[in-house]
Amino acid sequence: CTTVQIEPQPRIPETNAQSPKYQTDESILKRIGQLEERLRDQPDHIATLLELSGLYQDIGDKKNALIYMEQLKALGFVDDPRLYGSLGKIYKREGRYQQALINFRLFKSLLPESSPTILKVDQEIRQLEFIIQSLDSPKDIQLKPLGKSINTDSYEYLPQFTMDNSTLIFTRRFFGQEDLFEARFNDTVYEVTPLEEINTLENEGAHSLSADGNTLILTQCHERKGFGNCDLYRSKKISSGKWSKPSNLGQRLNTRHWDSQPSLSADGRTLYFASKREGGYGGSDLWVSYQRSDGRWSVPKNLGSEINTTGNEESPFIHADGKTLYFRSTAHQNLGNFDLFRSEKTKEGWTKPMNLGSPINTTGAEGALVVSLDGMTGYYASDMIDGQKRNQTDIFKFELPKDLRPAPMTFVKGRIIDRVSGMPLPAEIRIASINNDQFRSIYKTNLNGEFLAAIPMGEQVLINVSSEDYAFYSDHYFYPELKYGVEPYLLNVALDQLQLTEEIERSEPIILTNIFFKTGSSELTENSRGEILILFGLLQENDDLRIEISGHTDNIGNVSDNLELSLKRAESVKLTLTEKGIDPERIIAIGKGETEPVASNETSEGRAQNRRTEFVIIK
Repeated sequence: CTTVQIEPQPRIPETNAQSPKYQTDESILKRIGQLEERLRDQPDHIATLLELSGLYQDIGDKKNALIYMEQLKALGFVDDPRLYGSLGKIYKREGRYQQALINFRLFKSLLPESSPTILKVDQEIRQLEFIIQSLDSPKDIQLKPLGKSINTDSYEYLPQFTMDNSTLIFTRRFFGQEDLFEARFNDTVYEVTPLEEINTLENEGAHSLSADGNTLILTQCHERKGFGNCDLYRSKKISSGKWSKPSNLGQRLNTRHWDSQPSLSADGRTLYFASKREGGYGGSDLWVSYQRSDGRWSVPKNLGSEINTTGNEESPFIHADGKTLYFRSTAHQNLGNFDLFRSEKTKEGWTKPMNLGSPINTTGAEGALVVSLDGMTGYYASDMIDGQKRNQTDIFKFELPKDLRPAPMTFVKGRIIDRVSGMPLPAEIRIASINNDQFRSIYKTNLNGEFLAAIPMGEQVLINVSSEDYAFYSDHYFYPELKYGVEPYLLNVALDQLQLTEEIERSEPIILTNIFFKTGSSELTENSRGEILILFGLLQENDDLRIEISGHTDNIGNVSDNLELSLKRAESVKLTLTEKGIDPERIIAIGKGETEPVASNETSEGRAQNRRTEFVIIK
């Protein structure tokens, strides 16, 4: 029978208009034999030819189905839409998209205007037009397999890298079982080993690796203590370099339905994943959960109808820029089964997903895509190579075209310590654009006071470090290029305690590096908002804290004018804080003009350092 719903047409006898619903291939073959016997006596019998073409479609014999349809066309059977609908479907399966498009357009032209089938046919036409356009103008991309140490005769997919690209964890399926493998890059080859502490006789895979490589969010299926068929688990890398036994992430993230394919943000505080839980739009949808201050995950939120469809959305990957999402879908305008798409998070929501096009997407099924920190390289799994479908998937890499790239990122390694004792501190490292008071990401140190943070390349950023009972550190930086491996950008910070001792009445000066004024004025610029909010938060959280804010200038201009300007600038910062609710009695504002330089006034760089605002903690 035809695979497209159609309206009954009077010229076909109703008793033979469609193939009966036979239950088995054996019964279909029996019926085919009967019909072909009839054709020997009546070779031009239209109803018989129609039924035969439909039955051959049912058993997947496209060649014979097409033969009988072409006979119908040769007989002048041209005014029944079912012929063209069936021809369109077969040509599409054969990869003959131009012929399929012609037949679907004819199919639509013969349908009544009121037919509900027109909507489905329009969808087929739009997809075919997209397929033809994409295949006729593929992007200039060279797909390169990762190598024989990773790609084998089994299925390899879902690649996940650490931020410095030194370690890859991927899923391998062989003999029907999924396990996780770790690959470390050594000179020119990957050394591959199974994650023995995590792998079991059941399935493990569909995972996400934290930026520093110390946390793994993964999927385990058929676990007795799980909540559903497949659940999300967490494993930590322990001191010996081994992995801890995976622990279930709990009933808030896991349901009795399929929950899988996580993607952890670079700062580890946002988790995207795929799920077939209730409340979605179709088969599998993409969801997001946020880690709260107590370490628990929030109730997952569906990403909405711009991303999710009545089909299947899977394999999310959120780039280190925190806003570019890659995923695969069966229902957005695509080339084949699962295609890969890109969307960007804005203040208004997610942008319309963009198909990554050919040859990244094929008429086969593409696996999860991940993108390198600098946005230049994509990694994904596919069962196609040079247009030919294969019996396994391998992992490929390629240079991502500019229009598909995320914002380029690099990374900073550092350590936070107590200035006096030198002991490591638990701290939060906040990252923001210099012209934005909203922090884009927040990182935490490990037990050794160490951290690894993603930073936008080619953009001035504010970096703030805070630890409970300590004064904060902040500065702004410009990172022009990507650094991998042993020579990353380094940031080591020593913090001062807020509590003053009996012997010490004033802390060391803390420079408010991200306080900016208009030239020759005491008016704060918009770029100062982030620093003001940080200082406000410190005073709000420590309600017995008193500070002295001082303004400083370089030696350009009149001495008395510089002194007056420095005082007005300190008072401007104080006024902004008191307007937000801080008691003015807790803040002293003074001006020091050019009397306390921290650098030479003979250079422009030195003068810039001397033009500063700072504060000290006082009793």
